[in-house]
Amino acid sequence: MTEFIDKERSITRIIEGQLAFMREYQDIGIKKPAWQNINETVRRVAAMLPMRSIVVQYDKNDMEILADPLLEKVFYNLIEDSLNYGGDAMTMIRISSEISGQGCRVMYEDNGVGISAGDKDHLFELGFGKHTGFGLHLSREILQITGIRIQETGNPGSGVQFEIRIPPGVWRLPRSIPDQAPVAPGVSR
Repeated sequence: MTEFIDKERSITRIIEGQLAFMREYQDIGIKKPAWQNINETVRRVAAMLPMRSIVVQYDKNDMEILADPLLEKVFYNLIEDSLNYGGDAMTMIRISSEISGQGCRVMYEDNGVGISAGDKDHLFELGFGKHTGFGLHLSREILQITGIRIQETGNPGSGVQFEIRIPPGVWRLPRSIPDQAPVAPGVSR
């Protein structure tokens, strides 16, 4: 009887997790993409999480990207994973960007333990992970709405490095905000 009750409790926890997930992500793609400042988004997320003594270094470019309003959840998932799995020696999270003719890349890095080579291939699969297995999968889905791509490019043992590739027309610098600001194909202002 005890074994049966334990199985029921386990199933109940799984169902509760799935319902919480559905409530949290029910608005993906529902609202119109909006211009969002990456540094401001990361600051809001860091204020919500127990950052301990971890220092966050912000991007010098202070750019904005056109993304689903759930962009904040993408950075929440990245920072929360760093806090949970980066290890006790992790001291830093860094946001940086590099601009080129093909678009822009935003790098999210920490100096934690990194991700094993075996896990890298499965990071964005639905159900993969130690908790719900939804976070990184849905982060990728949120970004793809405006053509943004994400992949993990770090070296195991040297911290995580998520490369977020932003196509032309979906990013801008503050000085380009007036009427000439680029707009993604198929997205109106």
